Amino acid sequence: MNAARRDAEGGRDLTAKRTKLSAFLDRWLADVAAPGVGVKTLAGYRWAVERHLKPELGNVWVHALTTEQVQRMLNRKRDDGLKPNTLM
Repeated sequence: MNAARRDAEGGRDLTAKRTKLSAFLDRWLADVAAPGVGVKTLAGYRWAVERHLKPELGNVWVHALTTEQVQRMLNRKRDDGLKPNTLM
């Protein structure tokens, strides 16, 4: 079992370290998502992360990320014509 999964399952606060969302998402994809989903699902997750999440929020420190920032991003994506289920 990898370190990220042990940390997450053990209830360790992964946001305590100064980590940018971009790096957190890379780690999540590799250590949490990849072992637990199918190839097509993982490809969809990677696409959403690379195409939408990282460009909009990747430079934000995880510990400083707010629900307002996420909602504003989702609103912009919706206004740009993105279907609601694409990022949910």
